[in-house]
Amino acid sequence: MAADEGLAQYVYNGDSDEEIDALAVRRTDGDSGVTFSKKGIVEYIEAQFSAADKDSKNWVSVGKKPSFKIFKHKVGSHVTKDHLYMRSEGTFASKYKISRILKALFDPVHRGEWEKKNLESYTVHETDHPNVKLPYWRYKAQL
Repeated sequence: MAADEGLAQYVYNGDSDEEIDALAVRRTDGDSGVTFSKKGIVEYIEAQFSAADKDSKNWVSVGKKPSFKIFKHKVGSHVTKDHLYMRSEGTFASKYKISRILKALFDPVHRGEWEKKNLESYTVHETDHPNVKLPYWRYKAQL
């Protein structure tokens, strides 16, 4: 099914419990306790948002259109109060293939066009792992 929809490039190729070296070598002090495997990353993200969701009044809407909503957590995280959590909820018309949506979000050419007013640079660092790419965004200073 994934190949039929153009999603083959997004299918994880590897053991979900095996730590990904391309990520593990970039571990920082703030990453202690995180296992950089597919399963470990998913569990970490779910735990972080589960903790943030305990007090739903701390989620503030920062953008709202009928088909797309963006929320910011106003008190940061357990790591630091300056740690920004954002959550989005979106629906797309069925005429848009998921592969096209992902390309619009993550392809540097599309992303650059989409955010040309605010984005200073966007690059994707390739790693030796077939499923790991590291995107870097740099936004123009807001005065």
